[in-house]
Amino acid sequence: MPGGRPTDYNPDFHPQEVIRLMKEYGLTDVEVAMQWDVTVETLWAWRQANPEFLNASTRARQYRKAWWLSQAKRGLFTGDGEKFDSRLFGMMMKYDGINLDERIVKLPTLSECKSFTEQATCIMGALASGKITINEASGYVDIIGKMAKIDEVTELRKMLEEIEVARKQGR
Repeated sequence: MPGGRPTDYNPDFHPQEVIRLMKEYGLTDVEVAMQWDVTVETLWAWRQANPEFLNASTRARQYRKAWWLSQAKRGLFTGDGEKFDSRLFGMMMKYDGINLDERIVKLPTLSECKSFTEQATCIMGALASGKITINEASGYVDIIGKMAKIDEVTELRKMLEEIEVARKQGR
């Protein structure tokens, strides 16, 4: 496998190469990013900005799933007759971001979530589905936490002002 690819997106290279790397080697996004000496977040940004790369990446993921499934089929029994560890394989698939479950989950956007619980659930769902990175999720949680504290402080100040007004009025 070649290493050290250009860091800038190239529409003549990256769409075809992502397909090749995932189809021939079963590489994950992290491994592809390492091949090109970019971050995974860069790959995700390229997908958002370049429809041809998004389409190629979608096809590449299907090839990657097929590659991993063929590896699993070949490894159902080892040469020594030992049984294939399907639990380990399943854990490995989840760790590598290779979701063998094809269901599409419609998640609400963060702006549609009103309560802190809804927002947290929305963020966890977006993270689990791969729509956001762990860093993005962490950033959202920080912002929501700060907003919640601001709301709590604002509410507390209002209550204190009301108590002060009532005290001054002798209530």
